[in-house]
This record gives sequence, C-alpha cells and structure tokens, in this order.
Amino acid sequence: MGSLARVKKYWESKRWTSFLESTAAGLQLNLTLIIQYGNDFSRSFHHPPYCPACRTPIADINLPDIIISIKSQNEIVELDINGAKLVVAPLGGDPCHGNLYVVAGELTCCKKAAHPTLLERAVLAQKLLTSFRHALNEGFEGGRLSLQLSALRQVKNIVLSLFNGEENILAQVFDLILSALIILSDAQGSWIEYGTAEVSGGLLIKGDEQRVKNHIASHAGHADTAEISNGENRVRLGVFAPADGKQTQDLLNLMAQECTLVLEIDHLFKLLHKQLPMILGAVGSAVVLVSKDGIITYVNHAAELLLGGKAPNLIGEPADAAPGPWSACIQEKTSRRVSGHMDNLIQKQELRWVNWQVSPLLDDEQIAGWLVLVDDRTDHHNWQEAARRAERLAVTAALAGSLAHELRNPLGAAKGMLQLIGRKEKPEQVKGYADLILREIDRVTNLLNEFLLLGRPAEMTTEPLDLAAFLQEITPLLKSEANNYEADIFIKTEEIPMINADPGQFTQAVLNLVRNALDAAGRRGRVLLNLSKSGNNVILTIKDNGPGLSAKVSGNLFKPFFTTKERGTGLGLPVAQAIVHNHGGNITIENAPGGGAICQVTLPFYARQDGKTTDIDVLVTVADNLLRYPSEQALRTAGFSVISAADLSEALLLKERYCPAVLIADKIISEPQNIEIISRTWPQAKTFAIAEDEHFHEHFIEANVFQIVTKPLDYVRLIGQVRKALNEI
Repeated sequence: MGSLARVKKYWESKRWTSFLESTAAGLQLNLTLIIQYGNDFSRSFHHPPYCPACRTPIADINLPDIIISIKSQNEIVELDINGAKLVVAPLGGDPCHGNLYVVAGELTCCKKAAHPTLLERAVLAQKLLTSFRHALNEGFEGGRLSLQLSALRQVKNIVLSLFNGEENILAQVFDLILSALIILSDAQGSWIEYGTAEVSGGLLIKGDEQRVKNHIASHAGHADTAEISNGENRVRLGVFAPADGKQTQDLLNLMAQECTLVLEIDHLFKLLHKQLPMILGAVGSAVVLVSKDGIITYVNHAAELLLGGKAPNLIGEPADAAPGPWSACIQEKTSRRVSGHMDNLIQKQELRWVNWQVSPLLDDEQIAGWLVLVDDRTDHHNWQEAARRAERLAVTAALAGSLAHELRNPLGAAKGMLQLIGRKEKPEQVKGYADLILREIDRVTNLLNEFLLLGRPAEMTTEPLDLAAFLQEITPLLKSEANNYEADIFIKTEEIPMINADPGQFTQAVLNLVRNALDAAGRRGRVLLNLSKSGNNVILTIKDNGPGLSAKVSGNLFKPFFTTKERGTGLGLPVAQAIVHNHGGNITIENAPGGGAICQVTLPFYARQDGKTTDIDVLVTVADNLLRYPSEQALRTAGFSVISAADLSEALLLKERYCPAVLIADKIISEPQNIEIISRTWPQAKTFAIAEDEHFHEHFIEANVFQIVTKPLDYVRLIGQVRKALNEI
C-alpha cells in the first residue's frame, strides 16, 4: 500500500470520521478534510454530502484551488471561490501520519442566519479537531484532557446558541459529546439516557450500536457509567469497552454534569420560544419586528389594533405597509436608537397621538433588523386637551374678572361725579369734576391699551437704536421717577452695537421695569442700570437693593394682574415682557447675589443688510394674529430666536437678513407655487405646517413637510417639536 493510501486509511477510521460528522452538524458547517503526505494531497472526508433540510447534494470542493492556498501560507485563510465562501485551517500533523487541513463552508442551501460567523466557527472546529487529533494519536493525560474538554465546552455552547431550542438541539449536542467520549476513552461505543424523574426523555447511541444495546439490555461486556441528577433532570452516561477505566470514570462524571446543563438550557430555550409570543402579546405597547431587508416579521395584538391590520396580512410585507413617524428611521437603516414623543399617526383617516421608539437589533455589530415599540397616547392627549381647555376657560374668567375689577373703580368714580354734576347742586364744588372725570377716563384707556398689548403686538416702527445714547436721552424721565421715591438711580454704559427697536415702545418697557425696581427698593433706595454686550446680544440689567423676591412673587411676576402694590394694576411687567419679546429679546428677573433683585433684558444686535444673514431658530409665517403672536411669545419664552411675518411676501422681505432653521407656516403652504418658493428660498429649513383638518393633513404629507401641527395649538408640544428639529440639524 502506498504511503498516502496508508495515511488516508488511518484518518478514515470510524471513530475519527464519526467525530468529524458530529462537529460538522454541531457547528452547521460543510467540512472537508485534506491530507498532505510529502508533496501529495488527497481529499479524505466530506460531510454532509447533502443539505440536511432539503436533501440537495452539496458539491465537492475544487482540490487544486485549496492546494494553492495551503502551499502559499500555512495558517488560517479565507477564500472566495466562484462566490462560495470557504475557510482553510491547518490541524497540524507528524511525519508518520502526514499533515491535516480542514476546509469549512456554509450550508448555503436552506441556510439560516448563523451566529457566530463562518470564520469564527471554523476556528472553533480547528481547535476542537486539533485537540482530539492528539487524543487519537497519543492518548491523553490530565493537562491535555482539560484542553480537550475546554474546546468541547466551547463548541457545545456555540451549538446551543445556533439552535436556540429547536427540536434537534439535544441530538446535535449529545452526538458531539458521545463522539468525543469514544475518542477520549478509546472506546467502542457510548450512549446517553436522559429525562426527568417521571418521564424518560430518550436514548442516544454512538459507535457500535448493537453491542451497546446488548449491554444496556443484559449487561453484556464491560462498560463504565455515570449517573447524575440536577433538579428534575436526570442523565445516565455510558462508555462501552473503554481502554482505561479509571480515567474514563473521571471523564464520565465531568461529561454527565455538562449533559444536565444542556438539558436545563434546552428547557429554558423551549420555554422562551413558547412564552415569548404570549409575553409580547400581553404587552400594552405595539411591538413590530422588522428584518434587515425591511420586512415585517412579527406584530403583536396591540400593533394589530393600532395599525389597523391583522398579523397574517402584515407579516411578510414591507415595513411601509405599517407607515408611521418611525418609517424614515427604518428606510435610512438607522444604527442608533431613535424615539418620538406625541407624534401624529394617521390610520384609516383617524388621527392618533403616539410615543414611539426604534431600536436596531445587532448581530455581531451588524444590523439584523429593528424593534419598533409604539404607545398609543391618544386618550392621554385628549384628556390633556380637555384639561387645557378648562384651564384656558379658567384663565379667561380670571382675566375678565380682574379687568372688570380694575375698570369698575375709575368708571364708578366718573359715574358718581357725573351724577353730582347732573343734580346741579353746589356749582362751586363741581367745577373741577370735569378734569377728574377726564383723568379717570384716561386711566381706563391706558388700562385697556396695556391689556390689549398682552393679547396682540402693537404695530412697531423699528429703527437702528444706540441703546447707550437712548438711556442718556431718557435719563430725565428715569430721575423724575426716582424723585417720587427719594431714591438714587445710576446708569453705567459702554460702547455697544446698535439694536433694532421701536423707541416709543422700548421707552415704555424701560420705564415699567425701572418703576418696578424703584418700588421694590422703596424710600431712599438705589437702582443701577448697566449696559453691556455678550456674544451677539446687548444686555441691559436693572438691579435694586430691595428685599428680593419671595417664592410666590418670583413665580407670578409676569402673570397679568398679579401685583403686590396697593394701587398697582399688575400689568407693568407683563407689558414690558411683551415688548421685549416683540423685539426678539428675552427678559428674566431673579434674586441678586448679596440681596435685592436683578432684571436682565437680552436683545440681539441690529442685523445690517450688508450681504450677510443672521441665523435664527424660527420664522413664524401665519396670517392670524391670534395664532402668530402667542406662538412667537411661547417660542421666545422657551429661549428660541424668533421672527414673524403675516404672509409669504412679508417673509420674503426678511430673506436677505435672516436664515431660519425652522419655518412655521399656515395656509400659505397649501399653494404649490408657495411650496416651491419656500424650498428655493430656505432649502435647509425644516417646515412645520399648521393643519386645519384631515384634508390639510393629506396635502401636507404630499408636500413632504417636516412636521404637522394641528389646531388648537399645544404650545408645550410645539416647543418640544421645534427643539427636537433643531437638535437634529
């Protein structure tokens, strides 16, 4: 017999090929064994010969291609031969028995996605086969046995992760363990009996099946066994005709423990597979699983209700079959978790409000799909909306009551004086009544003007304003106010850029703030006005040396009609705030370090038309004053830079000066030509469309707007949506 034929026969022994088959099945690999003896190569073992699922024959490898890779480098190498992925790994050898190589490929026909990768499983096969090749050649000792058991345990864990509770998991794992026992014990056969105390699970035999059966039935021949129980699981493991009884017994005890662990894990996997649909079905949130190819693979009952379809009609369909605010994340194949709060979902012409989250499912750092969780918050939104309506009614009633109270006093006084005049008694006493009546009427007029300013912006005539020069100009007015309190007022300025302001309105705002500070400082108090700049803003601070703000006062400062003064109207600070907001600024009042209170007014620099534009957060283009103005105020109060326009033509006048990140528009976007103008003028802006009804919803979706906002506006939600949009830029 030639040398290569002799070596090939050695490596084709029944024990070795049986172990190779078990390894191939356990790791879901197509394995081929290559023998090298001298300069000669031969293909020895090839398993499986056909696909275990569909029985399609698996083609042999092309030996010359493999030989080239073996000769070029004696290490693990990945190959791509005619589209087939292969891994070639050396198993070592010796002069007597030659060198061995294993070629690992995927079971491509009817293949399921496997974890770990082909290379990782090929490396495990190399470790295991190299270790057991030594046992086959030289027997084993304690240190080498530990290595072999460690390698076997690794493969066993991989097999468990590959099958995850499928019906053949026990056969796959136990087949591998029984094959290993035959080699490590130099035995003729092995078997395992497993089950619970009440139920016998099964019997698996490896090696000389007939002699093992005879031994089990009548104890014919010598065998070593080990029996172990772990909870309900019972395992009896046996080796027939081992070469070394003592070492075999130690090995059996170790392997029996491994087998009970396998049974326990298998039970957990099967329980999980059985219970998972039940668990997800009981979850209140809608659960949708989407594959990496964008196909819906699972929906629970809550998802059926929310998405308006039955599972059989949704599973297997593209993710677009269940559209929602999360759809863009899946289309873009997001690799990070993305969520949305109180977003719109339209199903069967019905508007729903949802919180949602899309999480990528990663397999070895590669996206395997996405988990979509959706909570239907429509009822919660409706409850909140009802509460807000009730709150608005309460506020309206409170404002109306406060205004009526404030108007009643001067009107009552004027009425009384008119009655006295009408009686024509004591003419000398009623001569001055006309002046008093005019004064009370002026008081009513001023009160109404201030109140109206809170509800809508007055027309402004803005101009570039040097705030330092402006303060010097109104100093006599400020000192006159201070004289009423016998207080001192100081003004400190520095050279700063101009602002864009209406001098008349801004005078009213500064006077209101200074009066408030003087009233807080009291008799012989001190008020300091300081002008400075920070970034692209002018900062005006007004500090007093009064007692400071209590918690109650601090929380109500800008609330209309809230006052701590005996004869105050409670409109001074709200009016000042409205004027500052109308100028694109912001205002805060808080306790100052060291005592007293400090008011800070922040205003943007004047934007000159020098070819440069100023980046701003929001442009509000809404025709309805009662909608535009509150939106401006809410967004400015939240800290956004905001400008506004009543229509598109007015907004276009601002294009040379401002570049908005977000555009909020109403019906102007319903005209196709306007959509085109907006896209061309502000291509980077994210457009929010204010919708009236379902018809508008559909139109806005066709216009591809970023966000739809429905009436009546929820300003808290609007602020959150704008902040989210800005964060995404």
